[in-house]
Amino acid sequence: MTKLTVGSDSLDDFKTGMGKEIFAKLFPVLPVNMDDEIRKAYRGGWTYADPRFQGKITCSGCTFDVNSLYPSVMYDRMLPYGTPIWREGLPEPETDYPLVILSITFTAKLKKNHVPCIQIKGSGQFLATEYQTQINEPVTISCTNVDLALWEDHYEMNIISYNGGWLFKGIQGVFCEYIDKWMAVKANSEGGMRELAKLHLNSLYGKFATNPDVTGKLPYFDWETDTVKLEEGPQETRDPIYTAMGVFITAYARDVTIRAAQDNYATFAYADTDSLHLLTDEVPEGLWVDPQALGAWKFEYAFSRALFVNAKRYIEHKAPAHHHTADKCKLEEHGPWCDYHTAIAGMPTDVGEKLTIEDFVPGRTFKGKLNPRRVPGGIVLEDVGYTLPLW
Repeated sequence: MTKLTVGSDSLDDFKTGMGKEIFAKLFPVLPVNMDDEIRKAYRGGWTYADPRFQGKITCSGCTFDVNSLYPSVMYDRMLPYGTPIWREGLPEPETDYPLVILSITFTAKLKKNHVPCIQIKGSGQFLATEYQTQINEPVTISCTNVDLALWEDHYEMNIISYNGGWLFKGIQGVFCEYIDKWMAVKANSEGGMRELAKLHLNSLYGKFATNPDVTGKLPYFDWETDTVKLEEGPQETRDPIYTAMGVFITAYARDVTIRAAQDNYATFAYADTDSLHLLTDEVPEGLWVDPQALGAWKFEYAFSRALFVNAKRYIEHKAPAHHHTADKCKLEEHGPWCDYHTAIAGMPTDVGEKLTIEDFVPGRTFKGKLNPRRVPGGIVLEDVGYTLPLW
């Protein structure tokens, strides 16, 4: 752990284990303009609150998490390597080049009883945080062949044009030695070492997709306001690593979660990257459930009722067998909130931990969210409060 970030340490450890010369041959530095085109297909995890249950207090259910989702798809899926080749029009996978990143122009309509999975960013027509159920005006998006297969399963798609794409060679098992190493450390360690192993397992894929634009900000003194401010410094870039790797790993991970949600559509209420929240007490359909196996779904806890507001905002009342007890409470005072699991993006943890379902009132503001404000001599923290969104 000698680098500035965990991601840098993880990449260095992977390169050292593989051999840096082999790494350079498998994952060459691609031209910046090519990297820019490939990066357009890079997306994050799937987080979605199903509108059928959104904003309503639900019945009982249970939550499941994938054991190390990103490492599990890195372990045995077909992943890209080498210098890609360009194909015009519809770039079909080839024997030596089975992976594709392509651009398509299309309209789409979500199939009945399917979860949406197309997000459109950088467009004035659509909210970047929402998954679309209907796309009436043609849009152009870059995606992987993994994404496209998923979209075609979930939507009635009218592809107006295929705008060409990159074909990549494929390799499997390139991360096995690295993952086996850190999975063993995780399984046989406690405390800080176990947390470091988890960080190494989950940080490597993102490092491959590091943005080559590393322009920083420089401080200057504003004499009019008597405060220190920041301005953008001179443009600074570095070589990309191998963005296509991050593109495909995240595509496979989304595919796992979305297809699992679809398999359990009747009871599906919420998902966040590697978790499913289902309104059932039965064993879920089509899920490989195991508490430890890499890539299996692990049962986390049962809840007696829940409220899913929207992405990154929900609260679940744990079923009796999964309740906290007063002696386990992390807060100084035990209260009814100790029986809840709360996840609210932007709300301080110590505020969210003291909420119940009845506290979830649209538009209600809670004290305790501190935002920095520059003042003469430095920065002060102001309590700006956190307001629950309307639903």
